[in-house]
Amino acid sequence: MHEHEPEAAHTESDQRQVATPRHRARWMVGAVALVLVVLGVWFVWGVMSIRMASKSAQSHLTDAQEAMSKDDVPGARAGVAGAYGDLESARSALGSTPFRILGAAPYLSVPVADVQHLIEAGESAVQASDALVAAYASVAGSEGASALFSNGSVNLSAIPTLVTAVKEAKADLAAATQSLDEVQGSFPGTSSLSESAIELRAAVDPLKSTINAVEGALPDLPAALGVTRPARYLIAILNNGEMRASGGAPLSLAVIEFDNGRLRVVERGQTSTQIIPGNPPIIWDHISSAPFARTSKPDRFVNSNAHPDFRIAGEEMLRAWEASGKQPVDGVIALDPNAIVASLRATGPVTSPGFGTVTADNFVGKWVKSYEDFDSTGDRQSINDALAGSLIDRITSGKGLFSLAGALAGVAPGRHFQIYLRTPSLQNAIEQASLAGEVSTPDGGDHSAWYSLNSNASKTDVFSRRTLTIDAHVTSDGGATVTQTMSVKNSTPDGFGDDSIAGYLTPWNRSRFVAYLPAGAETPSMDHPAGWSADTVWTDGLGRSLMLSGGWIAPRATAVLTLTYRLPAGTFPGGVYRLTIDPQGVLWPVTVSVQVSRDGGDSAQALPPTSLTRVIRIENRPT
Repeated sequence: MHEHEPEAAHTESDQRQVATPRHRARWMVGAVALVLVVLGVWFVWGVMSIRMASKSAQSHLTDAQEAMSKDDVPGARAGVAGAYGDLESARSALGSTPFRILGAAPYLSVPVADVQHLIEAGESAVQASDALVAAYASVAGSEGASALFSNGSVNLSAIPTLVTAVKEAKADLAAATQSLDEVQGSFPGTSSLSESAIELRAAVDPLKSTINAVEGALPDLPAALGVTRPARYLIAILNNGEMRASGGAPLSLAVIEFDNGRLRVVERGQTSTQIIPGNPPIIWDHISSAPFARTSKPDRFVNSNAHPDFRIAGEEMLRAWEASGKQPVDGVIALDPNAIVASLRATGPVTSPGFGTVTADNFVGKWVKSYEDFDSTGDRQSINDALAGSLIDRITSGKGLFSLAGALAGVAPGRHFQIYLRTPSLQNAIEQASLAGEVSTPDGGDHSAWYSLNSNASKTDVFSRRTLTIDAHVTSDGGATVTQTMSVKNSTPDGFGDDSIAGYLTPWNRSRFVAYLPAGAETPSMDHPAGWSADTVWTDGLGRSLMLSGGWIAPRATAVLTLTYRLPAGTFPGGVYRLTIDPQGVLWPVTVSVQVSRDGGDSAQALPPTSLTRVIRIENRPT
């Protein structure tokens, strides 16, 4: 037994000698794994930091845009500087150790390249914004430059500055798009990079479209400012106390003229007493048809904006204007009381006989109250004319031009400020800027768009209160049954007006209501109050179908219209309900709510009661 002990000891020693390299290998593997984990955590932290920097940069650019809308050049500069600082932080993170190490490895370099492309895209977008802010500062007349518009004249020499800025911005945005196209976002744990790329693209693509449209319009801008010949534009103040489908009736008008950049007001006043006395029936060559045009009968200018889409209504207005014996104009700019509030908020109060000091906060109250206080049509039209004149003087003075433009653009989504121009390139720029007052044409899904047309010349739409409820049941085959319910209350106050049922002082309302049908709608029908016209399917001349019914609404009564239809199988792939809701430019926004249910009992409130002040898009997914 003792003879074998040394051999046993030798064996244990050999085992220890053999085990040592294994232990070392394990330690090495563990150490490498630990380093990789640390690098991975460091990398993920870096990616998160870069995403935060990207979000912050986008927020700073939004601040710059808001500052420009308020004529705040230093604020716009600060916003761009902040965005540059955010991207500098992102660049610093990209140069850190984990990014440099991972960037050297063939497979692991993919997410590093994604980060690089994302930062480059952000830098290009900020450079584009910087160019536009610099141009804005120049044409706004700050930082020592001559203003684009001052003392009733356009500084035509400032246009080349705009051209240069637009070209620079276009090149930068193209570079941003190219960099975003390179982002793969396929590496595990880097989905946030794809999210950042999607968010940035959502900001870049619309700006690219706008820049392209502006670039296309710039060659025609001198002519639009009267360089080659005097250019005239109709300004229509739409009275949404008496609704047409594209806005209120054009009861106050003005014509402005640019002659080699010099602006003057040619004429202004109440439509039926001063501009087109008597508002006589006229015949003009329509581009729309029934139910929005009397193609075989005379009509009046104040009914010319009957079509819901202002691209059609605007041209109808210009043709009716010329048929009234007026000199042709090159476009029409329409604004209503809601736009007036926005302009007062941007430029300050005005003083007008009959209204006194008018501010953004008291205008609507004074205007609505005037319908109760003035029994004489002539008296009220006189104070309206004085107020309209004060507002037009303010708008055309050039005071706070950019803050005014920003304020008006801010209410354009609610159809309170709309422009139609006859020069195609300029009109394209207007459409890209979302100022054209067009009815949406959704790419599939459901669609809701209701419009009213006052037909008894009353002003009771100023008291109208409306609610819209949409109930959609999505079936297992991807189709849906939809019910839209529009409730309209004629909230004229007790004692308002006289005993007539038509005209300026009646408390009664008579209107036709138009409801667009989504593409592919089957078996549509509209329930309406007793005595109203039968529901009828029409087309709007732009390839879209609609239903129409109309009748009387007594004082303080409520009319309810219910539109039902079926959308075919496959309309909503995966059961995802998509809906686009368009507004009408009414004084008091429609309150809209949406309820979605599905086969199997799934039900959800897709939209709680919400004011319809712009196009609303909803995407409701199954739970």
